[in-house]
Amino acid sequence: MSEPLCTYAGDLLALSRVHQRDLYAHTAQDVEAYRLAELKARFDELQPRVGALRKLAQLQGVSRIDSLDDAAPLLFQHTVYKSYPMAFLEKGRFDALTKWFGQLTAHDLSKVDASGCKFVDEWLLLLQNTTPLKPIHTTGTSGKLSFLPRSHRDWKLQSRFTMTRWQGVGNERDIVLDLDEPSFRIPIIQPGYRYGFYMAQRLMEEQLGLIGHDDLVETLFKDEVLSPDVLSLSGRVATAQARGELEQLVISPELLARFKDNQEKQANKQTLDAEFFDRVVMRFAGQRVLIGNTVPQLYAWAAEGKRRGITGLFAPDSLISSGGGLKGQTLPDDWREQIDEVVGAPALLAYGMSELCSMANMCSHGHYHVPPYLIPYLLDENTGQRLPRRGRQTGRAAFMDLMPDSYWGGFVTGDEITVDWDGNCPCGRKGEYIMPEIRRFTDKNGSDDKISCAGAPDAQEKAMEYLSRIVERA
Repeated sequence: MSEPLCTYAGDLLALSRVHQRDLYAHTAQDVEAYRLAELKARFDELQPRVGALRKLAQLQGVSRIDSLDDAAPLLFQHTVYKSYPMAFLEKGRFDALTKWFGQLTAHDLSKVDASGCKFVDEWLLLLQNTTPLKPIHTTGTSGKLSFLPRSHRDWKLQSRFTMTRWQGVGNERDIVLDLDEPSFRIPIIQPGYRYGFYMAQRLMEEQLGLIGHDDLVETLFKDEVLSPDVLSLSGRVATAQARGELEQLVISPELLARFKDNQEKQANKQTLDAEFFDRVVMRFAGQRVLIGNTVPQLYAWAAEGKRRGITGLFAPDSLISSGGGLKGQTLPDDWREQIDEVVGAPALLAYGMSELCSMANMCSHGHYHVPPYLIPYLLDENTGQRLPRRGRQTGRAAFMDLMPDSYWGGFVTGDEITVDWDGNCPCGRKGEYIMPEIRRFTDKNGSDDKISCAGAPDAQEKAMEYLSRIVERA
């Protein structure tokens, strides 16, 4: 048994060195005490420095945190991270976008001169090179990207905790990696872009610093950058096409060239996938590897391997991770067994999202276990009010991520989940856990998801209006 969790308050780096069997062995009282201590510290440190949090706390009448539930009215809706006017992207107003972004982080961005930026990737790279931030963007299916002010420090912690997820409890497979050994190296396989500002590329870059080497990387699109500008334009094109407004789009020649190049690559993806599979087999067959992939992509690999008569492609102690559900696809009931047979190592599933540094890993009994540094909340679907922390409850998932310390980690999701607050999972981990059945409210209700917030009904909207007024004066 490790030290009481409160011993690690303010020192997540030390907590990342605690084995999972010890991390999940603490009593509910010990976990709550740790979470509350960290939550108080985050609020006291960030409320005066993060404009969006300060305004929301004022609107909700929250001046201090005395219990975990006190933070429920302060959990940001996902729209906060894309509350800037779309014209900022369309017209290249990166000076104003920087001022908006500065209200979401405790770091001072007032001296950042982004007036010379023409594209999103230039702006993100400028922030990365001139501030403590290493921000990310989401896919932006509507054309409007979300931006999160993650820092270099946040990424270092996130990558370390991600690499501890293969530590087992009880009879589970137990793989402990020496992340502080300079000579420790594992090949990394990424079936996507080599570089970029999206979660997968950012995390791979950090993992390379921990356990990888540039000569031991294989990606689908070699030496290429996943362009946030192309992602945004793709969403705008789809939205304009659905509205019959395609001819009204104004696109610069350089961005149009990037977009066409991306479309050609996607049209040729089947051939590229086959070539990528060949390169991976030739370079890394039989070796221990690290792969992060969605379930449908892993299954596609399994199908290709099965077609070629391949089984046990990689070493049994390989690190295979996945998440994000089935992405709307229908797979056979034995998809996990098929993946394991071809890949040669079991895929470890997790529940998480780009907006969170932390994730809940699935145990051998099919439950997602929430780590102590991630505070789960369940909200009523209609009112946004917090549901009781007892028994088995179903509602809207929300979290307070304690890993970042320079922006507010409270976040309301679009997911409906069921939490067993009493815990006692047969796997041996203590504490609450999330049941595997997770669905989007947009899928459940068949329409856009309207999130109700706890506290004052219009507090979130007024907080976003505040952000808009800030940039109007830019």
